[in-house]
Amino acid sequence: MRALQSVQLNGMTGRLEFDSEGWPKNVIYDILNLQNGKFVDLGTWYLQGSRLEMPRKALYFQHSAVIPSAKPRSLQGSRFVCGILPSDPFIMEVKGECDKSNCYYGYMIDLIGKLAEDLNFTYEFVQPADGMWGAFNKTTGNWTGIVNQLINRKIDMGAVPLSVNSERGKVIDFSFPFMDASNTAVLRAEESTSNKFFFLLPFEDRVWYSVILMNFIVTFIFYFANKTSPYGRSASYVHALMSCSCRGCLRRRSMGGGEQEKEYKCLFKEGEAKNSRNGTNLYNSAWIVSTGLFGKTRGDSPDSFSGGSSSWLGGSS
Repeated sequence: MRALQSVQLNGMTGRLEFDSEGWPKNVIYDILNLQNGKFVDLGTWYLQGSRLEMPRKALYFQHSAVIPSAKPRSLQGSRFVCGILPSDPFIMEVKGECDKSNCYYGYMIDLIGKLAEDLNFTYEFVQPADGMWGAFNKTTGNWTGIVNQLINRKIDMGAVPLSVNSERGKVIDFSFPFMDASNTAVLRAEESTSNKFFFLLPFEDRVWYSVILMNFIVTFIFYFANKTSPYGRSASYVHALMSCSCRGCLRRRSMGGGEQEKEYKCLFKEGEAKNSRNGTNLYNSAWIVSTGLFGKTRGDSPDSFSGGSSSWLGGSS
């Protein structure tokens, strides 16, 4: 609101400013009147002070300067022939004996009766001989039904729920529509059920089966790759056992700083510590592959390149 109050500029329509409530100031409206297919400037209305300056007079229906009355003109003494065609619930026929004016009932009949009461005219109903609403026959080049009666002036109006389309609009005039109708396909509503496994719905069952199967396959590949690789933790432990005699390793361990010694004196001791701290067994392999599958990290990672490659394969699959 403060931004609007601070706006002051000269635009195409003049000076533009806003008051404390956000309404434009100094608003001026030109009054135009359609005469002979052209707009004529009659005067000006000023918002400030509600001042009207209109030196020229407006012309209304049939170029008359007389202001038309809000009450419609009377049709006293007029009699109209209305084309009609039974269509429930708008127009329905009375079963049994009846006269011409009381043989029908329904919405359209009540509407014509109300117009006749207000405008003081009488009417009669006539059905088309072919019993049709009105369609263009390309073979004969003529219209049928109610539309044909209107074109040939056999009736004054069609008191029927006739659909409005562009082809009919070229040959007859329609009143303001009193109802909008459309065709709709109706289906049975789905029952609302609680599905605890809704997160599985984005993919088909065979996709999930493939993911589970791939998880098992990658787990075994990961396990055997770490066990057989010379750069894995388990294989390095075996390598330490083979490269250092047991007595020498035990003696060096007893002479060293124990478990607190940072620098290992024996490959056997180093391999034993690594293997005891993180043995790559089948359980750990399945755990590492599963966490990679769900985008998580376990913290421990294989030392060998083959183990790391199989772990990456399980996470990307």
